[in-house]
Amino acid sequence: MSLMQRCFGCPVYINSLELPYVHGKRRRSGVKGLMDLFVKTDVSASLTALETAAFDGITVLHTPGHTPGHSCFIFEDFLFSGDLFRLPNAHLIPSRRRMNWNTDVLMQSLRQTLALPVDWVCPAHYAPVQRSLITIDIVL
Repeated sequence: MSLMQRCFGCPVYINSLELPYVHGKRRRSGVKGLMDLFVKTDVSASLTALETAAFDGITVLHTPGHTPGHSCFIFEDFLFSGDLFRLPNAHLIPSRRRMNWNTDVLMQSLRQTLALPVDWVCPAHYAPVQRSLITIDIVL
């Protein structure tokens, strides 16, 4: 059982495309592969496939690129974008190439998420930003 499950008694969901990496059956490339040597995942957790999950009021979007199974979540007018991109000073910057599984696929996922009718974007890093205030200087 993972620390999160022990502390909160909650289920832990993971996209099935991430399972081979979590269980050490596949090795990540680049910086992430190096990080995996030092940071170990608690594989004793009871993991549930994210693809089969049903959440009340939450939409799960498969947005590969940062990782094969990266997901974003929509709740009401909020997009929780994870590591798909960063938003320093409301300026959209895709996740760094050296941290991505596939940057071309990431850009497709980025186009998909930016077309969503949401009012707020909440990235994993940096503060939430109103969608109307985000500046984008990259070609999508």
